[in-house]
Amino acid sequence: MRNIAVLLIVLLGVAHFATVGRCEDEILEEEGASEEDSDEEEDDEEEDDTEVKEENGVLVLTDSNYDTFIEGKDTVLVEFYAPWCGHCKQFAPEYEKIAQALKENDPPVPVAKVDATIATELANRFEVSGYPTIKILKNGEPVDYDGDRTEKAIVARLKEVAQPDWKPPPEATLVLTKDNFDETINNADIILVEFYAPWCGHCKRLAPEYEKAAKELSKRSPPIALAKVDATVEGDIASRFGVTGYPTLKIFRKGKVFDYNGPREQYGNSLREDFTFRHSFSSEVSKLLKASPGQIVILHPEKFRSKYEPASHTLSMKDSTSVSEVQEFFKKHVIPLVGHRKPSNDAKRYTKRPLVVVYYGVDFSFDYRKATQFWRSKVLEVAKDYPEYTFAIADEEDFADELKSLGLSESGEEVNVAILADGGKKYAMEPEEFDSEVLSDFVKAFKKGKLKPIVKSQPVPKNNKGPVKVVKDVLIEFYAPWCGHCKKMEPDYLALGKKYKGEKNLVIAKMDATANDVPNDSYKVEGFPTIYFAPSNSKQSPVKMEGGDRTVEGLSKFLEKHATKLSQKRDEL
Repeated sequence: MRNIAVLLIVLLGVAHFATVGRCEDEILEEEGASEEDSDEEEDDEEEDDTEVKEENGVLVLTDSNYDTFIEGKDTVLVEFYAPWCGHCKQFAPEYEKIAQALKENDPPVPVAKVDATIATELANRFEVSGYPTIKILKNGEPVDYDGDRTEKAIVARLKEVAQPDWKPPPEATLVLTKDNFDETINNADIILVEFYAPWCGHCKRLAPEYEKAAKELSKRSPPIALAKVDATVEGDIASRFGVTGYPTLKIFRKGKVFDYNGPREQYGNSLREDFTFRHSFSSEVSKLLKASPGQIVILHPEKFRSKYEPASHTLSMKDSTSVSEVQEFFKKHVIPLVGHRKPSNDAKRYTKRPLVVVYYGVDFSFDYRKATQFWRSKVLEVAKDYPEYTFAIADEEDFADELKSLGLSESGEEVNVAILADGGKKYAMEPEEFDSEVLSDFVKAFKKGKLKPIVKSQPVPKNNKGPVKVVKDVLIEFYAPWCGHCKKMEPDYLALGKKYKGEKNLVIAKMDATANDVPNDSYKVEGFPTIYFAPSNSKQSPVKMEGGDRTVEGLSKFLEKHATKLSQKRDEL
């Protein structure tokens, strides 16, 4: 059973580079132009919107010209980039070489780029989330590229895809329906099944990682199958296994079902991905590590060692040593005094709070590793005095969105600092020239409770007179703009607002939880939509709506059950 579990853990973990963008065409009108001339210029402007410009051999695509350009094209290479992205700047000369090489191909392959910070519609359409993101388009349909970012590798792949008879390989993920579901899961020693909805944003983001995992596991001996079920079509199957949200992952062993709660990336075995495991019977190795037989030794790479911490950590194994003790040993020593936080290890290593993060920009004219150690050495001087906190350095480009939420994305400083605390609270250091003393003062102020947290909040709505008010009050729905369940419930929630519009002591509210932080720990939001009712006499103890019918009738029933001041009669809709 242990081997099966280990195999399955290999399932899902490598982050993608991604990006977002649009370039603007500027059209100047001549001063004093006649009305007729203005009309002509307006016509010209409309034509210019679809004009495709070229920069150093690379075509520039925008929200306005993309669809017109792509129509009828067999194969196109597109890079989504951000102007401020260091990785994109470093890649630019290579990309221009690729454009030249593919222009000379037979047939030629257009090479284009999209400024994803401007062409947001395109970026959203292709679910760009990092920079640079490279897409190969075959007859308008995207083909993900996750190979080496070199001229040789990319050109070879494009020449292959550009062949007239090229077709994408069949999906490795099995598609299950009512016709083959039972037979498939009952005959499988082990199979992972994803229940999804086509409109679900989380499902769309999981899809490429899930398919990669399916390909990887299909190569094993014996192979492990991954499958998916469209729960919006196969409702009976979804209901049978209690599927209420998307995506839901279930493990089946010879038809017996188990919940899957592991990571949702291609590789899921966090310990094997993060560490190199070895066992040895050599006395020389034992002597080198100063270890005795039956001991486990954690040895950090030399670049992560310092004079403030031991080079290794040892656990002596006994017959009574439990698995949980070994896990705790790893958990305690998993990171050095100052670690290197990255998207690939953030969720595995850096969950403990408070977390002090030092974000630095990488200068590509300077050795990347030297830059990392340069900033890390300054942080070590402070980290040694605060063993109760976790310290890490991070490349600012890897956490661009986080920096933006902290208000530090345009600080102008080479180094920025933040503290991520319990309850989702965040503290940003005022931008100034970084050194150990500055960092020490910031951490000291945090420890003494002298810092104010950053609270992400949308501006107060200009028009807030509708039956549903976007404020924090009695009945509040926490929603996400992309959430299908929220969109489905919206008509009923609006109708609920109209139904109780005349109630002076009741406000029905909603808040975009992706654009605002929830400052009160009493309101825990772990999915969308989440609904709370806060009685007027107990605002710090809100009641969460668990399950239930989220129609006007169901919402009314929940509201009236917990309301303290309501009229006895209201007109029904």
